[in-house]
Amino acid sequence: MLTMYGTDITYIKIAGGMVYMAAIIDWHSKAVLSHRISNTMDSQLVMSVLNDALEKYPHPEIFNTDQGSQYTSEIHTKRLKIWVLQYLWMAKAEPQIIVALSASGEAQNARESI
Repeated sequence: MLTMYGTDITYIKIAGGMVYMAAIIDWHSKAVLSHRISNTMDSQLVMSVLNDALEKYPHPEIFNTDQGSQYTSEIHTKRLKIWVLQYLWMAKAEPQIIVALSASGEAQNARESI
């Protein structure tokens, strides 16, 4: 069975403003593998969650995110190219269509590569 992790950021309203929670889940078990809460929604937040998950759990064959700037940042994509076979970004206009970025960095149609 393929191992596939997914990640996203959610907004949490608190008195006086917002905080942001990034989490990584295992799509098969639905287990939360790592999460962090921060007052900034930046690459540092998603990198801390990613690094924590990659240190504690087997590296996934597929890693799925949206196309937010934190997930498409150079630091994030470089880290994934080292540890993940397929990096999937959900398309902005049609969420059911995904783009795959292989470990070599080549973009491809994920439907054909999975």
